[in-house]
Amino acid sequence: MSTKVFHLPLDFAFCRKDTQCAELWNAGRYMHVADVETEADWEPEQKLEHAFTRTNSVHGYWGLHHDVTLAVAGGRFRSTSIGDVVELDGVPWMVASAGFVKLPGCDGSDPDTGRV
Repeated sequence: MSTKVFHLPLDFAFCRKDTQCAELWNAGRYMHVADVETEADWEPEQKLEHAFTRTNSVHGYWGLHHDVTLAVAGGRFRSTSIGDVVELDGVPWMVASAGFVKLPGCDGSDPDTGRV
């Protein structure tokens, strides 16, 4: 199973409010940077945390991890940060200062700012 990671372009200040990020998401301003392999039997929080961890450069460039596929071959992207989005099963989750927040109104259901 694959989890998609999206970054805001560098010309945007970091997005910290879920409603602001939802507007940018709906406007197509996020850039797909990678797909991260996750296990089907993992809990949603495990999948989100794994995608976040694997798209951060700690011991070298994150794009070289065996379970990460760059959206643009040969691309060099910054580490995933607050305001970026991890899409899990078609639902966008914003990276928050602690954990993740579902972007309100962006998954086709009623607006729900659930946290994990």
